[in-house]
This record gives sequence, structure tokens and C-alpha cells, in this order.
Amino acid sequence: MYYNASGYGFVMPRGLIFINLTSSS
Repeated sequence: MYYNASGYGFVMPRGLIFINLTSSS
């Protein structure tokens, strides 16, 4: 798992990165 300025992201096995915006939700 990695963190960014927008919120937090999860790295999936396929190599795709899903980013969830905690402040924009």
C-alpha cells in the first residue's frame, strides 16, 4: 500500500492502481 496527497491507493495483483479520495468522497 502507498499513500499520496489525494488519499490512499491500493496496488492490485494485476498491476492496476486504485486510488480512493478520502477528502473528495
